[in-house]
Amino acid sequence: MNKLKLLLVFAIGLIFQQSIACTCAEESNSLKEKVAESFERGSYIFSGLVVNIEKENNSEIRSSFEEINYTFEVVKQYKGVPDTKTIKVKSYADSASCGYEFTLGQTYLVYANGLGDNISTTLCNRNNPIAGVEKKELKYLKKYYRKHKKK
Repeated sequence: MNKLKLLLVFAIGLIFQQSIACTCAEESNSLKEKVAESFERGSYIFSGLVVNIEKENNSEIRSSFEEINYTFEVVKQYKGVPDTKTIKVKSYADSASCGYEFTLGQTYLVYANGLGDNISTTLCNRNNPIAGVEKKELKYLKKYYRKHKKK
C-alpha cells in the first residue's frame, strides 16, 4: 500500500512539473523574420564570452527561479550594448523556469532585455553558442545594426 501511495505521489509530481514547465511560442516565420522580430524586441544583442558566473545560492538545493548572474566580455555588439568591455545578464537557474544556462568560457550570441543593471534573458530568446549560429543570422544582425545606428 505504501509503495502505491509513493508511486501515486511521484506520478502527480511529474504531471505537475510538466504542467508548469517553460514553453516558448514557436514561430513559423523565416529566419530573416525571426531575427528581425527579435532585433525589434531585444534591448541588448551581442556576442560575448562568459567570463564569470555568480549564483545567489551555492547549496545543492535551489529553486528553479533562482537568478544566476552571467558576466560576458563583449566580442561584438549589435544593439543596445554600452561601450564597455563587459555586460552582466541575469537568467533563471533552470530551463523549467525559462532560464538559459550559459557555460563559463563559451562564447554566445545573446538576446537580452532590460535597463541599466537589470538585464535578463530567457530560454525563449534566440541565445545560442556562437558556433551554432547560422552565418545568415549574423548577416541579418549586421544589417539591422547598421540601420538602427543611422536612426
